[in-house]
Amino acid sequence: VRALGAREGLDIEGTAAVGIAPDGDLLAGAFEGGLVKWNLLNGLVGRWTQAHGLPGPTPWAISGDVLDPSGVWVGGDAGLAWWKAGELSAVGPRGITHAQPVHLLYADPAAAGVVWVKAESGPLFALGANDALATTANDGLPPGRIRFLHRDRQGRLIAGGERGLFERVGAAWRQVRVASVPLRSLKAITQHQDGAYWIVSEADGLIRMQGSE
Repeated sequence: VRALGAREGLDIEGTAAVGIAPDGDLLAGAFEGGLVKWNLLNGLVGRWTQAHGLPGPTPWAISGDVLDPSGVWVGGDAGLAWWKAGELSAVGPRGITHAQPVHLLYADPAAAGVVWVKAESGPLFALGANDALATTANDGLPPGRIRFLHRDRQGRLIAGGERGLFERVGAAWRQVRVASVPLRSLKAITQHQDGAYWIVSEADGLIRMQGSE
C-alpha cells in the first residue's frame, strides 16, 4: 500500500474520483481542483478546469468506454464530458451528451454503447446513441443515492446504495434480499471467483453474500 500526495507531485486537496488514462497515467478528480493527470516518473503532468470545458469544479466520477478506449468519461455538477488526448468535449462517442449533475457514472461493459449516469438524487439515466432512458421508482428503483453499478459474472446489472441492493430484470429493477442480513447503506461490491459477493455497508460492515433470496 502506498499513499500518493504532494511529495510524489500529486498536490491536491482531496480526491473525489480516480480513473486510468488510455496511456496508463492516473486521472484523479480533485475536490474543487479540476481533473488532474499524474504518473510516477513526472508527477503532475496535466490539469483541466471549467475553463477547459470540465463540467464543474469537481469531477465526481471517471469511467472508460467499452467501444472507445481512446478516452474517458468525466462527470461533474454541470453534466458529462468526454476527455481524449488532453481535450474535453461536451459531446462524447456516439453523440452522447448529458447536462444534468453526474455523481455516478458507469459505462456498461455488457450493454455496449450505454452509459449510466445519476446525480445524488433523481432518476438513473441510461444514455445511448439516440436517447436517454430515465429509470424512476415506477421501475422498481427507489429514490435515494446509488453508490455503485456492477455487472456480475452472470451478466446481471446490479445497483446498490442507501436503500439496498437491486438487480435489473428486463426493463425493471428487483430488490435483492438475503435471509440473515439486511442490505442497507451500501457503498461498494465485488464478486469472488467462487461466485460470492463481498459488499461494503456503512451500517453493517463487510457482508459476504452467496446467492440471494
